[in-house]
Amino acid sequence: MTFGKSISVRIVLAFAVINLASLCNKPIQEKIDDIRTKHKVPALGALIQRDEKVDVYISGFRKLGDPTLAKTSDKFHLGSDTKAMTATQIAILVQEGRIRWNSKLSEIFPEWTDSMNEAMKPMTVEMLSSHMSGITPDLYAFQDGILIKIATDPNKTLLQIRAETSRLIFESAPLHKPGTHFEYSNMNYIILGAVIEKLKGSRWEETIENMIFKPLGMSSCGFGPPGNPDAPEPDQPWAHFVDAEGTKAMRPDSNADNPPAFGPAGTVHCSMQDWAKFLTIHRNGFNGKSSVILEAEGFKKLHEAYPGQEYTYGAWGRIPQPWAGGDALTHAGSNNGNYVTAWIAPKKNLILLSVANMGGEAAVATDEVVQALLSSQKQ
Repeated sequence: MTFGKSISVRIVLAFAVINLASLCNKPIQEKIDDIRTKHKVPALGALIQRDEKVDVYISGFRKLGDPTLAKTSDKFHLGSDTKAMTATQIAILVQEGRIRWNSKLSEIFPEWTDSMNEAMKPMTVEMLSSHMSGITPDLYAFQDGILIKIATDPNKTLLQIRAETSRLIFESAPLHKPGTHFEYSNMNYIILGAVIEKLKGSRWEETIENMIFKPLGMSSCGFGPPGNPDAPEPDQPWAHFVDAEGTKAMRPDSNADNPPAFGPAGTVHCSMQDWAKFLTIHRNGFNGKSSVILEAEGFKKLHEAYPGQEYTYGAWGRIPQPWAGGDALTHAGSNNGNYVTAWIAPKKNLILLSVANMGGEAAVATDEVVQALLSSQKQ
């Protein structure tokens, strides 16, 4: 699951130099078909929403080498675009008075204060959500892989794993003084998941279901690889990993994703239509409208960038774009076997998203799909 300035800058530059007129000669579906073929992506999907009008597109196959066609209702793995959902949960808890954005982790976990590294004690919730905590980005190498060993321990519950890995991070010195340096790390959101679990008393998976999915009618949402690994034919898009030997389809089991304990940082899957429901409340919230789960003031904080940064407290890149008529919100997500990207242009009431069941070159393909969607608005 990766997202950083390199991704946002790459997309911005693409939009800056694209010849929109050159993309206006074909229907959107044909453009997506061409992009999928060019980049050899098994399945490539897209959604565009202007105001409340939604158009959804799909091209390709659920699994490389299998004739089963992908459908517009298929579920795709969102990777790090899960983070905006976890941050929204934090905003809801702030609204309920259960926590503050500037709450220190030492306040939330007082039982760990004695063993907490002194440099970690000033760390706040908003430093975690904006990746300004200074925490290591390399979870696999941290202390000889101890975090991954804990995360994959079959004898531990998800509650235990997230709490224990968070405690270990707190006991270690950060790479940077909290609040001084942007360092994108999935651990920031795993810790936020532990915060939510501490306050709600149940697994993050249950809390997001009750706080976001059910109220918004996102019935297709789940966790980890979508689909039944034992189905006679692929019933959902399979992940495809790219290496020097080529593109390989991955059976939708536990080997096709990061450990479930990483959930708050990036294991949600859902249909494009359901994802758009979540993006819609953020589009409307940016424009000062409350939603069924969060009031307008809560969205204002989620869409505010940490001082001196483009990354917001709500897990969005906030970037000025001429085509958006002002600032746009964006994020990409990947577990290396899937790739998705989303753009919200609040001033245009516009939502653009693209999904793919492949890593690698799919990053470029999803960018081009978003550009094609945007070009359709210029016709």
